[in-house]
Amino acid sequence: MINQILFNQTYRICFFVISTLLSTSLLAEESTSTQQTTSSEKIKQEEDKNTTYLLSHSLKKAKEIMETYGTFTPFGAGLFENGNVQYVWYAKPGETVESPGNAIPLIRTALSSQANSGRLLSSAVIYLYKNSNGEEQINVELEYISGFAKVVATKFSIDNNTLSFGSAGSNSMEARVFTKQPK
Repeated sequence: MINQILFNQTYRICFFVISTLLSTSLLAEESTSTQQTTSSEKIKQEEDKNTTYLLSHSLKKAKEIMETYGTFTPFGAGLFENGNVQYVWYAKPGETVESPGNAIPLIRTALSSQANSGRLLSSAVIYLYKNSNGEEQINVELEYISGFAKVVATKFSIDNNTLSFGSAGSNSMEARVFTKQPK
């Protein structure tokens, strides 16, 4: 009888310890899952905020150049950790080149070297593009250190040397600048 009482008490203690460990483990997994969701939400918010900031600077610069010179050669922009935006020029604003399309890979390469060295948070490659309807639009290829990449196409019109933006759309794309994943 005493052995059975000891066995029952031992069984209850083991059951209590095992159930406590299991519930603690489940709570830890749930907490980790919640932290990962919160962390990924913060990364997404930061990504959106910084790429929108760089897009705004890029379109503003394209507008300034278009209003001054009537056109522009492709150029790039990089967003650094301190919030500074620096531009990459294939040709000075106002200069024209025979094959502007050749500038785009060179601009990507220049931005990529900065991105892969860990200096940039975000990059933009800005160029004029004729869509399938033959309408000219400003394309901005945006990338972020997280691997996010999309192209934003913005229609525009010019009247009396004043550029007005029209409708815009975007599509995801393969990263071309941030080709190495951060550690």
